[in-house]
This record gives sequence, C-alpha cells and structure tokens, in this order.
Amino acid sequence: MILPFSQLKLLIRLEKLVHVFIFLNLVAYALHTVHELEDYHFPLEIFETISLVVFSIEYFVRLYFAVLKKKPYSYVFSVMGIVDFVSVFPILLPHFSSLEFGWVKMLRLFRIFRIFKLYRYYEHLQVVVEVFRHKKEDLLSTFFSIMLVLVFCSSIAFVFEREVQPHAFGNIFTTLYWGVTTVTTLGYGDLYPITIGGRIISSILALLGIGLITMSAGILSAGFIEVNQHKKELFKKRRQHKRR
Repeated sequence: MILPFSQLKLLIRLEKLVHVFIFLNLVAYALHTVHELEDYHFPLEIFETISLVVFSIEYFVRLYFAVLKKKPYSYVFSVMGIVDFVSVFPILLPHFSSLEFGWVKMLRLFRIFRIFKLYRYYEHLQVVVEVFRHKKEDLLSTFFSIMLVLVFCSSIAFVFEREVQPHAFGNIFTTLYWGVTTVTTLGYGDLYPITIGGRIISSILALLGIGLITMSAGILSAGFIEVNQHKKELFKKRRQHKRR
C-alpha cells in the first residue's frame, strides 16, 4: 500500500523533529551526569518528559502506518521497532514506583538506547550493518578462533600463576580478563604474569592476538570495499536504465 502524499509529508516532518530530539537527548543525558549541574536537573527532567512525548508519538505514528500496510507485527518485532519501544520505555517508570531506587536508576539507562534510532536516518550506519551481515561467517570464524586461543592460553596461565599470585590470578574469570587485555594488545598493567611459564604464554597470546585482530580488520576492510563496489554498480545500472 502506497501512503498518501499528506501522510508521507507528516512522517517526514516527524522524522526531522525526532532527529533533532535524539541529539538533544544525548546532550541532556550527558549533562544529567555532571554533579555541578544538580540544581538544573529539574529543567532536564522537563525536557525528558517532552522527549518521551515526542518519541511516543513517533512510535504510535509508525505503528499506525504499519497497520495501514497490514503489517503491524513486522514493525513491532523488527529491530527498529524494538529500539523505538525501548526509547519510550521510561514513560512507564511511574507505574513501577514500588521498585527499589537502584532498579529505577537501572531502568532509566534505557534512555541511552535512543542513540540507535540514528540508524534509521544515516545511510553510513546502515552500510556498517550491511558489511557485518555480508561478512558474518568470516567474522564468526575469526571470533571463535580468538575465543579458543583466549580460553586455552588463559587456562594455562591460571595454572602457572595461581600459586604465586592468588590475589591476581585467583580464578579463571580474572585470568580471562588478563587474557582479553593481552590478546587485544591493550595491556593495562594491573595484571601480569611473573613466572617463566606465564610470561611465555603471555608472549604467545600477544603474538596470536596481533594476527587474529589484524585478520578481523582485514575482513571488515574487504567487506566495506565489496559493499561500496556493489552500491556503485547498482547506481550505474539505475542511471543506464533511466537513460533508456
């Protein structure tokens, strides 16, 4: 079903308004965390309420158009439909007043999900998702290879270090944290092996990490080139078709 021009015009205007509110919400969310601005939290709360109203209107307008197209569930359960719902979820918080304050604060973190609404308006973000879809098998293979190397080397390092550094390498989970910082070549320095065996494993893990991370970067680079080339070919075909 093709929407009437008046409805399309309304949707375009609403999208522009939502676009502005997304950026303003990111700024307001950051300002809300500044301790020195506690006296100005009330205006920020008012802006939050206005934003919720705008995002709620957008959600129900999109749901209305989905109903007109006889595909309401395709929107409600789509990725962007879920993001739109999560963006307005804080409006339900007054109904959860019986919850502990800590839970309410955690639920309010759903506001940060509004940043994902930008995906709908920026083609460049859509290209990134398309690259991951196009190269998902190669990326998954590399990811599982990294995980296998990480778990294997971390387990061996745990055996070498747990006796001499029980406070630092007291369990596998802490050792995995060390492994992640090593395989990504970050090396914060808060955890490091002191035994000969641990240092050998650390060196092997760092060298393997360089190769595997570089491989992932190469896969993504190839994906961007292929997707952009495909878009250029489609653009050329459309231009040739119009000339005919």
